[in-house]
Amino acid sequence: MFSVQGLDVDKEIHHVEKELICCCQQLQKVISLMSGYPQIFGKVSSFILSDVVHSLKSVTLLPNVKKYLYSALNGLFDLLDEFSSIMLKTNLKEAEREIFKAIYSQWEKYHKYTGKV
Repeated sequence: MFSVQGLDVDKEIHHVEKELICCCQQLQKVISLMSGYPQIFGKVSSFILSDVVHSLKSVTLLPNVKKYLYSALNGLFDLLDEFSSIMLKTNLKEAEREIFKAIYSQWEKYHKYTGKV
């Protein structure tokens, strides 16, 4: 551990990480409430995902925070229809498109319901 101006940096980072994880969990609760109304929120889920991907382009997340955020985003991908996902893949900028493809492929691999047991 090291300290800067009397602050314990490791404790401060740990506190911020816990707060961010709490925010991701709250986001997951909101998205799970949205999933109860797919006809209403299915239309805006692509715009929410676009904003999140745009924000992810400019920051580096801690691995634990990224895990919780991606888990929360799975609910938005469940609301996304085929047309909206294609629209996002084509309309996002190159850097954002790569982030979206990475999150989307992780959703397809680990979360998407395929009907197989």
